Amino acid sequence: MAGYTDPYKGTSRIYDLTSRYVPYDMWATHIKRLVRVYQRRPAESVLELSAGTGSFRTFFNLGEIKTYIIGDISLGMLQGSLMKIEDSDVSMLPVCFDNARLPFKSDSFDLAIMLFDSINYNTDPAKIVQVITGILSCLRSNGLFIFDFTTPVNSLTNSPEDFSEQFEEVEASFIRVSKYDPESQIHVTEFKITDGDRIFTEQHIERTYTIQEMKDIFQKIPDCEVLAMLHEFESGKKAGIKSERVHVIIRKR
Repeated sequence: MAGYTDPYKGTSRIYDLTSRYVPYDMWATHIKRLVRVYQRRPAESVLELSAGTGSFRTFFNLGEIKTYIIGDISLGMLQGSLMKIEDSDVSMLPVCFDNARLPFKSDSFDLAIMLFDSINYNTDPAKIVQVITGILSCLRSNGLFIFDFTTPVNSLTNSPEDFSEQFEEVEASFIRVSKYDPESQIHVTEFKITDGDRIFTEQHIERTYTIQEMKDIFQKIPDCEVLAMLHEFESGKKAGIKSERVHVIIRKR
């Protein structure tokens, strides 16, 4: 990418530490269940967007998978996956790209996945329309796109006031501060990372979306069949006003 600058160059070095409590095994089991319920065609070719260092893939596997691409806009994140590729029994091919400009031909994948509220980094609803439209273009007919998003309930419940966390290890030291503005629905997480004598600061900006706001977005996307919007990690429960996280299953018509 011309003029490329890694937006998460600092946090990519500590990403696995900051996500050490993420229940990847539970999340992988949940997504497998959704694939089995909703997938019409074998998921032989899979695209995981905003895949970070590839941790999810080490827990997620389907017997029919022949090709698995992990993509992220951060080259540093993808470099963090190299050791996992060597040590893991599952295969994955890292590719650096912007989710709004996918470098793949139409009809390339059977299944696309974007997890860990990555869609919330698109603070403009029009950008979500662009991202999902591009993803559906890359899917084959009847292919699935599964993603999750967090709602205002999540930020209000888990960050009712400014939240801060400090973590020190041999590998890294960082302070994380989280702030949420209910009016704009903008959630800002700031990392202050200590690396030797240097201190780096990075901001991660997300926007929460209500279920209705996301439904309005779907109305603007062609070939988009929303099969389900599910409450958090419950595959049989419809998302509602109390849902902090919503899993969405979309089928390409």
